[in-house]
Formats: sequence, C-alpha cells, structure tokens
Amino acid sequence: MKDVSLSDLTGTLAVVTGATSGIGFAIAEALVRRGVNVMIADIREDAIPVAVDALSGRALSGAALDAAARAYRVYYQKVPGKDGGPYLMDHSSIVYLLDRNGRFVTHFTHEAKAEAIAASVGRLL
Repeated sequence: MKDVSLSDLTGTLAVVTGATSGIGFAIAEALVRRGVNVMIADIREDAIPVAVDALSGRALSGAALDAAARAYRVYYQKVPGKDGGPYLMDHSSIVYLLDRNGRFVTHFTHEAKAEAIAASVGRLL
C-alpha cells in the first residue's frame, strides 16, 4: 500500500461543513494552503462570504456547492428542528470514491464495512 501525504491532494476537491469558524474553518484553511479546491458549507449562511474572504477567496459556496451536489448526485436539504429549534441538515448517506482525476470509481452506503472501503481505496493507491 502506498503512503499518501497532504501534498497528494493538490487540485482535488473537498467539501467542508461547519467551515465558517472553529475546527471546520481550520480544516478548510489547511486544505486551501495545500492546493485543495475547497467548497464550504455552514448553517450560518451569512458567515459564509466572510469565511470565503478570509480564505483569500479560494473557497467556493452557494451556487458552486449546489452544482457539485448535482454533478455527484448528492441530496441535501434543511430539515426544521423540533419545536422551532435549530434545523438539521439531511443529506445522502453515501460516500463516493473518486480517482485522482475526479472520476467516479464506486460508492459505499452507511452499511459498508471498513474493510471493504479500505480495500477499494488500497486498489487506487
């Protein structure tokens, strides 16, 4: 099996949720510094433009996130919280495995075993 470093991620795409502050922002920032194309999402929609600016405009959100979701057939929507509480994000429970060129290889549902996922990733390395 080949070791993979963060430098191998240059030119790839990552979607980071909770990315306007805290750990999510730190992850987005680290990925951007390493040449990853980052799309950010957060329940605080008004904070997204500020976070994009703080990431030197190198992160995408809004329409770009919607386009990526359509391209990869990812479903998501806001779901109202109980009794007027904060909303939840309902999204597909499928993990897509793409090759280094961004081409679809396979997918895994929430029932996939870690060994099967590891074996598939190992074949790509």
